[in-house]
Amino acid sequence: MMKKTANSSVQIDHLLAERWSPRAFDPDHAIEDEKITALIEAAHGTQYETGAASENICLQATSMGLFAHRMGGFDAERTREVFKFPQDITPIAVIAVGYYGDTSKLDADFVESEQAERERKPLQKNFFKGDFDTPYGS
Repeated sequence: MMKKTANSSVQIDHLLAERWSPRAFDPDHAIEDEKITALIEAAHGTQYETGAASENICLQATSMGLFAHRMGGFDAERTREVFKFPQDITPIAVIAVGYYGDTSKLDADFVESEQAERERKPLQKNFFKGDFDTPYGS
């Protein structure tokens, strides 16, 4: 299993530091039913808050030795068709969850980023104190 611990300016909870979103999943290693139930329970209490539900799933997955990858840009209509969603339900988030897989099976475009060190922008690039003229930590 590959580990990519987040670099942070202060210590953060190990689940947050260890959570990352790989693209390589093992198609032959099924997730145990108890773990699937735990993932669903983690999302269940969020009362339609999609962001909170997806983060809870990601953190729960990490706590159980699984990985989760939130997918952007998925085809909602194709998702509805494949998973037989009723017409009154609109899929708004897709998360792949599973055991880490073989990176050599990824498209060549993804192998390098999958194996690279985890990088994070400095806090000052994304967070501000009071207004956008005052980067956090400056």
